[in-house]
Amino acid sequence: MSAFLRFITTDTAVHFHRAHLVDAVAEHHLPKDIAHFGKRLTSYSQSGQSGPITLQFADGSSANCDLLVGCDGIKSFVRHAMMEKKVAEGLPDFSKYMEPVWTGSIAYRALVPVDRLPKFIREDPQLTKPLTYCGKDKVYFILIIHLGNTIMIGNMQHIMRYCISQSTTLNVVAFVSQPELSDTVYDGPWATECDSTELDAYSNWEPRVSEFLKVSFNVQTCFVYRLTIPRKLAEKPMKWAIHDLRPLPIYVSENVALVGDADAYILANLLGHPSTALDTLSHALKAYEHVRLPLANNVRTISRNTGPMFEFKSSSGDDYKAIKSTMEHQWDWMSADGVEEQLQKALSKMMEALN
Repeated sequence: MSAFLRFITTDTAVHFHRAHLVDAVAEHHLPKDIAHFGKRLTSYSQSGQSGPITLQFADGSSANCDLLVGCDGIKSFVRHAMMEKKVAEGLPDFSKYMEPVWTGSIAYRALVPVDRLPKFIREDPQLTKPLTYCGKDKVYFILIIHLGNTIMIGNMQHIMRYCISQSTTLNVVAFVSQPELSDTVYDGPWATECDSTELDAYSNWEPRVSEFLKVSFNVQTCFVYRLTIPRKLAEKPMKWAIHDLRPLPIYVSENVALVGDADAYILANLLGHPSTALDTLSHALKAYEHVRLPLANNVRTISRNTGPMFEFKSSSGDDYKAIKSTMEHQWDWMSADGVEEQLQKALSKMMEALN
């Protein structure tokens, strides 16, 4: 094998286990009685264009607020209700933004304690060193590491692995894609426990990759070597149907806003600005939407296009030089316009509307 691409970024990333991060924030950084867990929003209504918003929850409780911020992920009820209201207002095209769409990809994911991994994996320099290898047709693999993430690439499948929780746990995700099913409805639950026999798509990968998957997913009857693994490594490996959203046309409607990754910093600063009050709230929200919505949609598009590239199904095909060129610019958006620059743009937009 020979390397076709090596690049090192100046950025750094810290890989958290999501549950650990939420627990730490809730326990140490939120005032008491601020966070209420176990709540599921079922409806909201607003009195007039800027009146109070009434929230109804599945447990029968309710609450009132001046601003509703939906940070509820890809299955967001807030987004669904926002788009549904737009449809009721005579904008039928907004119905296609209510629900996520299936990408045609399935991900098999396992979290493996590093100390349980076999020695040949624990001592593998590829766990920590940024290396790139090239191959296709599931015989060899491409290994791309960005910000500490390792990606092995094959035709119609690719594998990601990276450590979380202070490098005590290895996150392993094996993708199997059917591009012709993209944007169709997935029949079944999005997440189920993984049946190891479903990983047969990797049966003719090179032995090193097959062995890595075998120990990561604790395959009791290995699809390559038909060996029995006596010790359980991963807890409940999962199968996920990967969904995403169509690029959204709006982030804000009246006093309701949607928030995605990294949006909160911009919105919080706008809301905390001395010029922001209830009667000027709409200007802050529109300034937030003006800056963050185009960037969010751009990142979404880049992310959607990355999977096919890893599986040689993008416009670059299996042209390694073209893939190299694309990969070198894949994260340009991170340095092109930092959050502080975005915040200044949003503040300028808000002040322009106020004057």
